[in-house]
Amino acid sequence: MKEILFNLNRISYRKIIWIIAVTETIHNLEEALWLPDWSKTAGAWHSPVGEFEFRFAVALVTLIFYLAIYYFTKNDNKFSKYLISGVLIVILLNVFVPHLAATFILGKYAPGVAAGVILNIP
Repeated sequence: MKEILFNLNRISYRKIIWIIAVTETIHNLEEALWLPDWSKTAGAWHSPVGEFEFRFAVALVTLIFYLAIYYFTKNDNKFSKYLISGVLIVILLNVFVPHLAATFILGKYAPGVAAGVILNIP
């Protein structure tokens, strides 16, 4: 365990942000694949969404996320730090609402929970 923590201390914050980008991409892929069908059975929790529209939106959000990370890695200023901090807070909160909340309220799996809990929370 001590070796793992020692190695994590040697990883730069910028590299960790890129690792988070990969985990968020996996999370978004999980949603893109299964959320459109799930939304048709989610009742009042989620309006039905079209496959193309939702996947386009997820791709756009993912691209914006990568642009924010790129900006952060190239600019060492207050704005870039606030921007990336805000993005990371949104990613963390997104795991709990709507994903975990929907899973518990509906009593069935909501797309995005697995990747969110396994990859985004840690």
